[in-house]
Amino acid sequence: MGRISNYRRKLKDAAARQILMKSIGKNDSNMKNARENCVETTDATTNVLLKGKKVKKSSVKRKSVVLTRQQQAILNIKEKQKEEKRHRVQKAIDNHTENRKKAKESSKRRREINEKINLKIKNKKLEEKNNELNELLEHSTEPATTETSSSSSEPFIIREEEVMGFKGSIISPKLNAEASTKLKNIIGLSNRKYELLSKQDGINIASISTVKRIESKIFDTYYKNSNGPDFYGLLEAAVNKHDFSNLPYIRITICGDKVKKLICIHTFVGDESREMLEAAMAKIDDDILKLLENGIPTKSGIKKLIFTYVGDCKYLCTSLGLQGGSATCACVNCTAKRSDWITLKREDIVLRTIESIVSNAFEVVNNNSLPRSNSSVKNYPLLRNVPISNFVPPPVHILITMANSIIEFIRKFADDSNPLEEFLKATGVRLHYPAQSYEGNQCRKIMNQFRDDNGKRILYKGFGSNLFEAASQIESFAVARTLTDDEINGLESSIHLFFNLMKNYGDAVVKFFCNKNKIHTLQHHVVPFVRVFKSWGLFSEESGESIHHVRNELDRRVPGIGQKYDEKRNNHFKKTQAVGFHLS
Repeated sequence: MGRISNYRRKLKDAAARQILMKSIGKNDSNMKNARENCVETTDATTNVLLKGKKVKKSSVKRKSVVLTRQQQAILNIKEKQKEEKRHRVQKAIDNHTENRKKAKESSKRRREINEKINLKIKNKKLEEKNNELNELLEHSTEPATTETSSSSSEPFIIREEEVMGFKGSIISPKLNAEASTKLKNIIGLSNRKYELLSKQDGINIASISTVKRIESKIFDTYYKNSNGPDFYGLLEAAVNKHDFSNLPYIRITICGDKVKKLICIHTFVGDESREMLEAAMAKIDDDILKLLENGIPTKSGIKKLIFTYVGDCKYLCTSLGLQGGSATCACVNCTAKRSDWITLKREDIVLRTIESIVSNAFEVVNNNSLPRSNSSVKNYPLLRNVPISNFVPPPVHILITMANSIIEFIRKFADDSNPLEEFLKATGVRLHYPAQSYEGNQCRKIMNQFRDDNGKRILYKGFGSNLFEAASQIESFAVARTLTDDEINGLESSIHLFFNLMKNYGDAVVKFFCNKNKIHTLQHHVVPFVRVFKSWGLFSEESGESIHHVRNELDRRVPGIGQKYDEKRNNHFKKTQAVGFHLS
């Protein structure tokens, strides 16, 4: 039980005395004294209460002191944390500054190395172009005579009195109009740069206006109707450049792609869609039928034509009215389902024909049938006069798929892919963005490391190297010449070797490879085509692929936004290609 306070004790004592006084019957004086005692007790109680208040205040002060110390400790901890954070931030800033400094130094070294390499390349190209220019000068100059040239397209001829007028100075012969046009095209000069070159001392070439006139004349020869494709007219102008007297027929390869010796049938701005291709392809298809029936006139008489057709998977599927490379029946050449590609045998293959595609398209378009149940045909073919047997298995795209698939396979199935990464780094190949894969030239560089005749090759003997070696053998037959029967048999053996080696890695690897469209085409459709046409590389789509860079470079010379400028860029590109083809 708790202790009784003095105040309460004294109150009890006073009350007890009052009761006692009443009980013994004391007089009033005694009562007065008792009251005085009560007053004294009350005063004492008041004093005790005041003392209690003082004690309470002191305890509050002690508590506030304790709280202040705790807060100060918390503040000290927070201040310490802030100081540590400032230290970390400052350290990170210092590290970032140091890294940026190192990156700048590294970038500067790379730029210096690249500048040296580019300088060597430019010097080499300049040397080659100087040799070409010297050849042009030799062909365009003639001995001095007393008669002047009557034609602007003939070489400049210097009279004897003009020679005397130079008083011993060096004579720089002048290129005629056609030679100047050829020079501009070989070097790839824009009109402005050519004009600057013509104003240099010692450079005697035709004026830019004369060159433009020659270019327009050549352009009009090839593109009589610039609004649409004039396939017949283009071929007629092209075949007149050559002598076909010793050949029984002329073989024409039509290549299609977005965006040397290449004549452009038609160009347009837009997506590679059926709607954009339909009108142009209808005109080309009519001209093909006309040429197949009547042949084409040449310097050595009428010649028959054989047409082949090449392009990437999307372009070929669009031309034939197929769904595309990811459909159930994705192959351009046959109707085999993708799920059957792994176990498919050559004798079980049902080849596509234009007639079968038209029949399937009728069911889909006219009878609302599903493309999936009609060999993945979704519309009528845009090109009906080139048989599908003349559709080229695209060499470049197939080889790109082979190389990238082997790299992907090693990264996926190998226990350690570091040897592959070191090999790729050593070869110096670069990824193509945004596809994150290696394009044609880089794949060719990789394949070249597995050639026995390459004395400077970088060796790779890690996981999957035998697939690289087999793929390299296949790539060696994709050359731009006619193959012998033994070489065609060698191509077939190399393809069989590639797929037999693949099977040694297990069913999962076979499924990984054979599920790809280009690998299926390589396995079942390359050799039959090569046996008929005696070549694979002669029909390559590489020329169409290389035109991407040419188109991009030429487009930069015609800046502007809108349909008007798109047409200008198209015409400039076609004119440049026509001039280059004509002068080649």
